[in-house]
Amino acid sequence: MPTDRRDAVPRLVHIPLTARHRCSGACEPRNDDDVPIHRGRAARAAAATARPERGRDRPRSGLPDRLRQRERRAGGLLQPDRRRRGRPRRPPGHQARRRRRTRPRHRRPGPADPGVAGAALRQTGRGELLAADGQPLDDAATVTAIAADPALRWQLLKDGRWPAGPDEVLLDADTAARIDAAPGSDVRLTRADGTAATARLAGTLDGRGAPSLAGHPVLAVPDGTVGRYATAVTAARLDVRLRPDAPAPPPPRRSAPPSAADPRSAPGRSP
Repeated sequence: MPTDRRDAVPRLVHIPLTARHRCSGACEPRNDDDVPIHRGRAARAAAATARPERGRDRPRSGLPDRLRQRERRAGGLLQPDRRRRGRPRRPPGHQARRRRRTRPRHRRPGPADPGVAGAALRQTGRGELLAADGQPLDDAATVTAIAADPALRWQLLKDGRWPAGPDEVLLDADTAARIDAAPGSDVRLTRADGTAATARLAGTLDGRGAPSLAGHPVLAVPDGTVGRYATAVTAARLDVRLRPDAPAPPPPRRSAPPSAADPRSAPGRSP
């Protein structure tokens, strides 16, 4: 029996999609959401609202498809993981512990350190001496600190004695002769705050103790009183006295000479 080729065409093509069309449930084609395909947009939106689990207009949570089943079982939206992938999760305070480990452990050596018997800083500053008429000298004086430990004193005493208190100072021999001062007499100088003061000259210094300061007035004061008579105080050197039984420090490490087989270390080649 000859068959009509139109029977092989899906029947939804032959359904007139008009507003006046009325068909029964048997001939009504439906899509995946169980909504008749000839209905309008308002009907499809109402059907999607009635069935949010199968509707296509439901809000998305930003999760991958493999997590949507978990979202449905949880009964709500799951928050997506905002952490960067590939980085392990670190406990709180990790950065603080890391900073403590990498913090430099420099501390001033003292008598409590093994092998160290004493230490003193070589502090220097800028001061001002006054002549007998009360006028300041042309050159500014270099104020140095006298270490409390006699073994750590780098100055050379020429005449007199070492200072025994904060009101006693030392001058180099040339400056003492310039202002006509002798050991035991009073000298006038300027404090760090700009006020004038009087100190007792305990002795004079030999210029050979500090050749770099030759030709300039040198004022030596006890350790701890540099800030009283000087401004712009700095400490560029640390003098340390070791115990007689202290172990010798290890020799410095030397870098290996460049290998002749390495072409990058050949003379005349820049890295």
